[in-house]
Amino acid sequence: MPATCSLRQAPETLQAFARAAQEVELCLSEGRLLNSHEAMALAGGEAREKETLYSLARRFAQDEGVDLVDLICDLERKFPEYV
Repeated sequence: MPATCSLRQAPETLQAFARAAQEVELCLSEGRLLNSHEAMALAGGEAREKETLYSLARRFAQDEGVDLVDLICDLERKFPEYV
């Protein structure tokens, strides 16, 4: 079950979410998005060339200096099948 997102998120986090969601959509269209179970099952090799919601959130949070927890929460809500 996805976490509860903060009611008041920084504008920067909301903007990063929009960009991260676009990246998730791109990964989906290219067949590069794994859910957590697929990522654990592969755990190397082929999985290194793919993404998860968490790897994308971590990258966007680090690159843009936004709240990782809120970003993950927003992505989980938008893409629950990839939690």
